[in-house]
Amino acid sequence: MLSQFSVHSYRSYRSQALISMQPANIDEHATALRDPRKTGRPLLPVAAIYGPSGSGKSNLLSAFLTLQTAILQPPVQASGAFEVFFQTEQYEYRYRLILADGVVLDELLSRISFTGKKSAKIFTRTGNQLILGPSISKKYNKLSAPPMGVPYLKVLAENGLADAQDAAGWFRSCRSYDAHHGNAPALPGTQPDREHICSLLSQAGCSVKDYVLNSEGVFTVHHSGGRTWQLPLSQEAAGTQVLFCLAPLLLTTLKTGGILVVDDLDCHLHPLVQRKLISLFQTSVSNPKGAQLLFSAQNTGSMSSSLLRRDEIWFTELDNQESSTLYPLWGIRDAKGELVRANAALEKQYMEGRYGALPYMEGQ
Repeated sequence: MLSQFSVHSYRSYRSQALISMQPANIDEHATALRDPRKTGRPLLPVAAIYGPSGSGKSNLLSAFLTLQTAILQPPVQASGAFEVFFQTEQYEYRYRLILADGVVLDELLSRISFTGKKSAKIFTRTGNQLILGPSISKKYNKLSAPPMGVPYLKVLAENGLADAQDAAGWFRSCRSYDAHHGNAPALPGTQPDREHICSLLSQAGCSVKDYVLNSEGVFTVHHSGGRTWQLPLSQEAAGTQVLFCLAPLLLTTLKTGGILVVDDLDCHLHPLVQRKLISLFQTSVSNPKGAQLLFSAQNTGSMSSSLLRRDEIWFTELDNQESSTLYPLWGIRDAKGELVRANAALEKQYMEGRYGALPYMEGQ
């Protein structure tokens, strides 16, 4: 599970931005916290990022996915400093990667057990100089230096270092979807998987009863008035098409764990559908593995104290230097120095300008 992620010197983020999945000391929606490994360190299942267009929502998610790609499919032509803390079955890891035009300048991997207090260094890297931690076999010192755009984490994982394999496996469990770029996964064709997909679609209010895959594409199946008919998925409403793209990712993530990153969750989806998808991550019944949802949205229909904790809501905005800033709702104080109340009308107060992160419109 993701514990926290930070980035700086990446696109519009000139200064450090940090998003945390560690819960604040608040009481609301306490049962939504996830701790499937019984570590005693529960984490938040959802992080929602709101703000106007161009404020940095997409860039923050892109930074996380850039880090993932740099490890799994290097090289990436990007610059930035990335750091992530995450939990696997046995350890919490810290991983840092600094890139300059795709070249690895700095890298670090360390871990701590859930019962321990002291962090153990796995390796550090500066340029092509690798320093292994004291518990790591010296045989790995004999590895040939990788190309400057390839992280040592990938090299050590491919050469059998257990901690590196564990960390790289966590990155492989991260999935993403962007409705604007159509990176849709393949729909499963087996009957049990189809039933699970259609059940998920039904929970989200979709009227499709089944689907058929053939050489001509995907066809949705409808039943009404005693008759059955098929319709090409391309002729379905945009929201239905988005749900068909999201459903396999949702199903896999909820079933196996990991993170689902969705840019513009509100794209073509009714606010009630958004709420339903978010709620799937908030109970142990639908989310037994501690899956997490990290999403951005401009529509504030999901910004509700009945759905989200105050520490699950984040905002992005541009400062006077056109640099993106990221801040949590939980840290906002009013003129009296008081925090936002647990039962506050969040959407209403946001639209009134109490939280910032609103678009600037000339004449206001």
